[in-house]
Amino acid sequence: MKIYSEIIVLFEHVAMPGEDDFCPAFWQAEEFDSDGDFYGDDVVKDWTTLKLTKHYANGRNSDFQLYVHREKSGDAAHELARYIQHRNDGHYKEKKQVQDAKNLCVASLQIKATSLEDYREFLRTVHFFLEHTGGIAANVGGFDAWDFKTEFVD
Repeated sequence: MKIYSEIIVLFEHVAMPGEDDFCPAFWQAEEFDSDGDFYGDDVVKDWTTLKLTKHYANGRNSDFQLYVHREKSGDAAHELARYIQHRNDGHYKEKKQVQDAKNLCVASLQIKATSLEDYREFLRTVHFFLEHTGGIAANVGGFDAWDFKTEFVD
């Protein structure tokens, strides 16, 4: 069994959390790999990518990936830029934090999990990220952190 999921989060630019706040159980695994990149002038906490792999003895690994595109200083050709265009076209009108964002950011959080526990870890990470950013899960009902937790984590 392998579970794949992607959650798109829209949020006003904020400093990103530390890398070990994403899927903490992956960092605690006996064998794991991590890779990440920063972008722009404020590289202290501006992630653009983060990739984590939790290795299992049977070779069926779980992979977490985070990609972030920013309205300002982002690549307009990036595939996540379409969500900024959706906002500019009038989508998400009921989501004040998206409509009023001066530097809207789009994050893609992805998991390819080989266990239900790794998938649960992903859902907890999405909830944490929604809380940290004050954003919405754009491709999952526009849920904020509370609604996402109620629907998927509890």
